[in-house]
Amino acid sequence: MNRSFPSLPGVTVVCAADLVDVDLTPAKILFDVGIRVREAQRVAVYGAPASLKTTIALRGAVDVALQHGPVVVLGAEGTLTALGARLGGLVRGRGGKGIQELTNLYLAHGAFDLRSDEGHALGERITDTFEPVLVVIDPMASYFVGEENSATDVSVFLRTLDAWPLAGIAVILVHHARKVGENRSQDLRGSSAIRGWADAVFQVTRRDAAVPSCEVVQEKARDEEVVGRRVVRCIFGDEGIRVEATEVEARAEPVSTTKLVLQVLR
Repeated sequence: MNRSFPSLPGVTVVCAADLVDVDLTPAKILFDVGIRVREAQRVAVYGAPASLKTTIALRGAVDVALQHGPVVVLGAEGTLTALGARLGGLVRGRGGKGIQELTNLYLAHGAFDLRSDEGHALGERITDTFEPVLVVIDPMASYFVGEENSATDVSVFLRTLDAWPLAGIAVILVHHARKVGENRSQDLRGSSAIRGWADAVFQVTRRDAAVPSCEVVQEKARDEEVVGRRVVRCIFGDEGIRVEATEVEARAEPVSTTKLVLQVLR
């Protein structure tokens, strides 16, 4: 029976029977070096300072801009000149000539509150003007004004970001880590609402090595398999910044609840 049902922007109400023939194939992969990003996906990447998380996110921005369509980077750390130099190095590192090739990548440099009316309006203008396929926010702290440990404050911020995935635009949210426990392991800083919002969560940990490198572990994957643990090497040289990823640990096969119970009872 068809009935008219009042709803809200971004909220869809349907009959389950109408979903039978929906294509459940995962969305197209936009980027898969260190982290994997799909179309219209919400991706959270976190790590300690100097963990190379920004370099990986920017390499993703470069690849998507050169291969798939417009990208907007909200970047507030460092100078605009330094950011441009890093982007140019990433282009050369993948065999390109330099930053002059990035005619599809746009930079919004400077901090502002995305939760504010002005910030929300700017987000809408970014969508209307550039029609991006990817938006990178680096770091979250520069675009969020409020209490990071407050689920209410953070949820308002995340609802603002949701306008992009709902329009078919992928989002990479770069955030900081906090140290927890006696072994000082890392966790995503702030409210757990961030982890709940994301379709994919990647932890980036710097390794001690002669060549700058990090370990990337996917901690969450919604509606798809988790990728294996990867080591990412960033090679800085005259040829630019080469980013190379190697999978060092295959994804663990999922174990059914029944199998787990049988293992316990043995």
